[in-house]
Amino acid sequence: MDANKLFFCRSIARSLCFSWHKVAVIVFALFIGTAVSAAFLNLSFDITSKLRHELKVYGANFVIAPNNAPLTPLTMERYQSALAKIPKESLKAASPFLFASLSLESNSALVAGVSLDSMKALQPFLQASAGHFGQSVFAEDSIFVGQQLAKALELKPAQKLTITDPKTLNAQTFVVQGIVSSGGAFDGMALIAIAPMQRLLETQNLHYAQAVLYGDFASIRAIAEELSDDSIVAKPIMQVASSEGAILGKMQSLMLLVCLVVLAIASLSVNNTLSALIFARKKQIALHLSLGASIRDIRYMLGAEVAAMCAVAILLGALCGFGLANILGWAIFDSSVRFRFLPFVLAIGIAMFFSFISAYYPLKKALKINIATNLKGE
Repeated sequence: MDANKLFFCRSIARSLCFSWHKVAVIVFALFIGTAVSAAFLNLSFDITSKLRHELKVYGANFVIAPNNAPLTPLTMERYQSALAKIPKESLKAASPFLFASLSLESNSALVAGVSLDSMKALQPFLQASAGHFGQSVFAEDSIFVGQQLAKALELKPAQKLTITDPKTLNAQTFVVQGIVSSGGAFDGMALIAIAPMQRLLETQNLHYAQAVLYGDFASIRAIAEELSDDSIVAKPIMQVASSEGAILGKMQSLMLLVCLVVLAIASLSVNNTLSALIFARKKQIALHLSLGASIRDIRYMLGAEVAAMCAVAILLGALCGFGLANILGWAIFDSSVRFRFLPFVLAIGIAMFFSFISAYYPLKKALKINIATNLKGE
């Protein structure tokens, strides 16, 4: 290394060590700003998949129905064929629905044949107010009665109930496993498994089917277009599927806004501290200029000092931001955040931009000093 480069490096090292307390403030401000920004950028990229899984607890977002019913009814075979075309990673739960007004011993009521295993995902607010509504009691001889219907018929859990189809005169005895309530239409009907319902009605036809699919609105709509043909029509439930996209968009915008605000606050701290740092070194700068250093040399030296501080703070902040993102991920979603290279690079890029803005005016002002006045200490 030649003498000029050695002198240059020593000057930078001495300047940083001499003003270590101000340097520490600059590094800490940028470190915190970059770490928070990197964490929220990582979350904003990961939030799409996590929130989509979280939002599925609000029920079905996809429906399969017969096309031009009743001319082309939706059969069980056609439903299963359509279900097989949906990618496994996109399908959370699905159930056919078959409704009929049947005789419940001496009374009549609306009964729905469904896939009991999937009802908790499709109707998450459907809960047992008495008895049980869960995997352990899902069987072909189980019946779950809505709260209003159970009150009208004076039904209780463990009670046996014979259901008869007045058209086919087929009958089957069921055991009331639970009294269920959702605050909606299911409170006034009874639920049984789809297989005994089809045997009672002697039909393989269905009224429609519902499903819960993972993915954004565009991907769900693409699946719907692939499944739809002359016999069935598949479509997203607009109120649910499109609302997810709106929520995700707002959440990502909020994350980006937080990043920008935090870095803006950090840059103000850097600007003020750097201005004070340069003001304290006016004599040193004037001395360098009087000894023959050019404005370009001074700009290069000060720029190198600022670049060294910013590089250390930004790189450490971006790396620690991933750890912070995982802490937030476990706190909010109970799961880790996958490392992504793009938000890491974006956090560094945005932090460098704000660092340049905060350092530009103090450095510009430092190069407009009066040599004689500053050497006199005025």
